[in-house]
Amino acid sequence: MLTDCRPRCLPRLRPRRGKGSSLHGETSLARATTDMWCARAETKFLVPLFWSVRCGPLAKFFADRTPGYIHPEIAEPMSVAAKAGMAWLDGQLAADGRPFLCGDRFTSARASSNHMLCRTRTRGHSWR
Repeated sequence: MLTDCRPRCLPRLRPRRGKGSSLHGETSLARATTDMWCARAETKFLVPLFWSVRCGPLAKFFADRTPGYIHPEIAEPMSVAAKAGMAWLDGQLAADGRPFLCGDRFTSARASSNHMLCRTRTRGHSWR
């Protein structure tokens, strides 16, 4: 099972015959901007959130499934990092009042962030 929507969606979003999609970007600049924000959201927020949940409330579930990777002692520091990453993203949005990471466009960057947030909330993990 994939835990992120981007691997499933990105092949469909890439341009074919020079045409892009509004979700990933219709121009080269829009696609580069979307890729940049996807990478920023992933490294600053999504990865720490992923590990805070996986090593925190879901540690028992994943302990036997991924031996050697689950260390409950990192759940709290990763949660702190996820909160810092979310605060940074909020600050980026508040700096110029744009509604989405890529300006006025709802993109795969926002979709992947929302996807991970929804997954953690449905599992009962409150990281805020």
